[in-house]
Amino acid sequence: MIDEGTDEAKLTFGDLEVGEFFIWFPQPGDNSGHGGYLGAKELFRKTEHRATGKMVPINSGTGVNGRGVPSHFPLTMPVLKISVEAFGL
Repeated sequence: MIDEGTDEAKLTFGDLEVGEFFIWFPQPGDNSGHGGYLGAKELFRKTEHRATGKMVPINSGTGVNGRGVPSHFPLTMPVLKISVEAFGL
């Protein structure tokens, strides 16, 4: 959630509109499984604000990467919104 009254205002997955592009920020202790800040990050597009279906984490939404592979993201996950208009996406 955005709190512009602090030094740590962060955009979260839940703040994004469906169709917007984003890169997620690694979480503390995430240097092994997903590369932390040391590895390259994939670009995702938000497809659902609330994920649906069986075996879906509570309070999560869905995004797809450039290959069309879906992933679930917690609504509170910090993200960086990316403008891709110049690329025609």
